[in-house]
Order: sequence, then C-alpha cells, then structure tokens
Amino acid sequence: MKSIHQTVLPLPPSTLAVHQYPRRIAGHATRALKEASTISNDTGESDLQSKAFGISISQLDNGTIAHIAFATDTAVYLVDADRDVRGNATVDRSFRNFLESTTTVLAGFDMPRIALRLRHHLGHHVRGVDLSTLFSSSTSTWHPSKVVQKLCNVKDTFGVDRLWHENDQDESSVEKLCLRAWISAKVARSVAARQTIESARRVDTRHLKKAVLLRLGSLLRQTDVLARAVPRVTKNEHAAYKSGKKQNMELQNARYKTRVRVSTQSYVEVVSDSGKIHRGRAIRAHGKTTEISFSRGIPTTVSSICIVGLDEPAPAEKARDALLLRALQDEENLLDADFVRFLWFLTKEDEDSIRPSPKSTRCLKSLKAYLKDLNGSQAEVVKAMTSQDPIVVVHGPPGTGKTTTIASAAEIWSKMDSLPVWIVGHSNVSVKNIAEKLLKKKVDFKLIVSKEFYLEWHEHIYEQISEKLIRTDELPDNTLGMSRLIGSSTVILSTLGLLSNPALEQNGLFNVVPFERLVVDEASQINVFEYMVHFTLVVVDFCG
Repeated sequence: MKSIHQTVLPLPPSTLAVHQYPRRIAGHATRALKEASTISNDTGESDLQSKAFGISISQLDNGTIAHIAFATDTAVYLVDADRDVRGNATVDRSFRNFLESTTTVLAGFDMPRIALRLRHHLGHHVRGVDLSTLFSSSTSTWHPSKVVQKLCNVKDTFGVDRLWHENDQDESSVEKLCLRAWISAKVARSVAARQTIESARRVDTRHLKKAVLLRLGSLLRQTDVLARAVPRVTKNEHAAYKSGKKQNMELQNARYKTRVRVSTQSYVEVVSDSGKIHRGRAIRAHGKTTEISFSRGIPTTVSSICIVGLDEPAPAEKARDALLLRALQDEENLLDADFVRFLWFLTKEDEDSIRPSPKSTRCLKSLKAYLKDLNGSQAEVVKAMTSQDPIVVVHGPPGTGKTTTIASAAEIWSKMDSLPVWIVGHSNVSVKNIAEKLLKKKVDFKLIVSKEFYLEWHEHIYEQISEKLIRTDELPDNTLGMSRLIGSSTVILSTLGLLSNPALEQNGLFNVVPFERLVVDEASQINVFEYMVHFTLVVVDFCG
C-alpha cells in the first residue's frame, strides 16, 4: 500500500501517502516523521502544529497489536508491531524516544487505551494527548465525528465514527487504521485545537508503577478480545412501522434485545421489498418506539431492518475509561483504593489484612432471630457476610439459597445495625428476585431501574414491588431531593451497570446511602475490570 484515496472528509489531501516500515526499523519511521515536521515548520505551521502527530493501533483476533499508524496531515507512517523483532539498539532507541517524547505531541482518540496497550505490547512508555476529552471533563467523551465537526469545520462526518466502530477484520482494516491516524493528526494540527492541546494534561504511562501497567495492559487486551467478538450487525425484530414527518420513520420494536437504539456508533439499514437499501440513524427512542431519520428518501415498504455497528458505550465502560484517564494523567492513584488493590494489585500487607479473623465473626446467638429459616451452610454464609471481614466470596450451584442469604444479610444490616448497603446484580431479573425476598422480610429498601428497561417493556415484572421502585428519570437533581426520596431506606438495589449512571453521583445518592457495603450477585457473569471505578468508592473498615 503506497497511497490511500480518502473520501471520508471533504478536506485535502484526497490522496494520502502511506510509508510502511517493519518493526526492526521502526526508528526510521520516527525519523521520517520528524523530518516531515521540520518541513512543515519551514512552510509556516506553528511549532505545535508541526510537532503534533496522529496515532492509532490495530489488533488481531487474539488481542495482539498488529500495526501502529502515525500520521501528519498529509501522510501516514505504518509500523509493523511485531514485538519479537527489533532492530539495532540505536534505531530502537529512536522509536522509544519518540513514543515518550516531551517535545512532540502524540494525539489519538481513546489515548489511555492506546498508551496502555502499547506499553504492555512493546515495553516502551507512551506520552500523548487524548482527543476524546479535549472539550469535556474526564467523565465524558466526544466521539471523533463531533470533535472533527468542531475543529475542522466539517458538517458531513457520517463516515468518521464508522472508522472507529465498524468491524476492522476485513481487507480494508489497514486502510481504516491509516485513516484513523490521519484524522487524529488533522484534529491535532488544526488551528482551532492549538491552545486546547497546549494546555491539555498529558496521558503518560510513567505515572503508573510497572506492576500496575502490566496488569492494566493485560486487562485491556482481554477486554479488546471480547469487544472484537461482539457482532457488528444485528437483525431487528419489529411489530410495525409508519412514515413520520420529513424523512423520518417510526418503528415499533418487538423485542428488547434487538431494539434499535440511539447511537453515534451505528446506523440502521432498511431493505425495502424491491431490494433497495436505505440507510438512516436512530434519533429518538421512547419505550418500544424508535424514530429513524433518513437523508436520502424514506422506504415505503420494509423487508428487513438491521443495525450496523455498536451500541453507545455503557456507563460502566465510560466510567472505567475515565478512571484510566485520570490515573494516566496523575490525577488519581489506583493503589489508594483498598478494594482495587485487593482485587488487582494485592500486596503482602493486604493479604494479612483480609485474612479472616476468628474475632470478626458475630455471635450466633445475637443473629438467631434472623437465621431461623436458614440451613447450616446458609447461616454460616450470613455470619461471614455480616462480620468485619472486608471481603467474603460465596459460591454455590443454582438452588442452594444464595438469594436467600443475601436477603437475610441485608435484613441484619437494615434492622439490627441500621447500616447502609448496596446490593447489585448483573441482570435486572436477579435484582428483582432479591427485592421480592426483601419485601417478604419487610426490609426497608429502594430499587432503582433504568427507564429504558422499564417503560413499555418490563413494567409487569415489577408489579409486586412497585411502591419500592424508582425510575432513573425520576431521580431528583439535588441531594436534598434525593434524601427525601430515599427516606429511611438504608438498602439500595440496582444493576451493577446502573451504578455507573452519572446522575447517581451528581445528585448525591452516594452521600445519602454511603458506599460502605457492596453485595454483588451473579459476580461470575461480569467482567470485573469494567467496574473497577465502583471499587474505588467502597469504604473498607479494618476494625478488629
């Protein structure tokens, strides 16, 4: 590949030169980049513009990084990422120095992930700027298309997000990689970005200890492997459709799992009875109805509907990425969170502190009233859960009473100790089952459910506990209102994913019901790394 004809953006050049380098002479690529920046500087670009380079990576199905693409605003420099092949020490040192340079600017979308993956793969430190958060806080990100619209003054960016979120396992994957790096360079070198990039906090792997970098790199690789396995095309099941105003269609989804959702990372492909393909985007969703906008004619008949691309990142994914960004910008130390250390970075001192203590288990007599309906093993589990041990792991096959033990422990915390506890599960159904057990035990609790899951789809499964239910769209926007809504309840239930909803922290719910005790049901079904940010909130009490 010596050049790419690009039609993604209506910006020059229309043809991008591509220079390819094997891993053993990767240092030559960085030298060529520096020479190109010197030429750009001589032609009138500012110093920052000429020293800003776009970066992107591609990977194989097993998570191994395949290529690294660096770019100026006119050319791409493609490096084979084979970590087992290195050139001479001088050439490799040039490559390493470029990755961790303080004088040039590597700029990429989702830069924390790029930096951690490269550090894990190559063993070199990486320093750069995250383009996704240039104009937002660390808790929110802008999609590439939105950043391009703002900085490059381009309105039609339909193809931009697809470069990041469509499946890159086809023959054009290297071309997509090069275009991602080039677009990153275009953004970083734009006049409108100059001051923002100059003042942006740098992502730098040198802020983290070696052991932390190794673990995070490994966890991210596992996450990327799972993400690549997610289907990029989903067939929608619908009950009805009708033409709306302008170029819009109202679609009645028939199944929750295949519903058309609003996402900047996907588009809708409608095939008419004649075989003509119409492409549109979901712009609104309410209950079972999704409104789809088409730019080039609306279909009058529908043979099939598919969603191409991905859903929006879940709140948990966004929260995890924001945590990694803060850590790499030296704004948060992951090792300061006891629970995070216990799960991922355990020290010898931690091992001693979490070892069960005979003194920590409560007297069986004091708990007798709450254990009378439990068998021996269930009673032992409840005693352990309500002890002062910081971590208790419970496992057992279906039907052994795990839900019952959770409800009994919550009853003790609520009625006997008046202590706050959060009970979460992987699925809405598991949380609902626990809520029904608590209702029978007359425990004072509240159950938070997302509006999207509840409205028109699953209202019927909550009929028994409707008085305890709070929808996410009903949450107050202030701590006082939240305190009144929660009332005397000290037990809060939700899905684990819902914990990442920014509204919960913004409206003070974690102040009203402190995150001191966390019970995770169906824990074996979750990717725990995705919820690392929650474990930074857990308060661990080491009373003896």
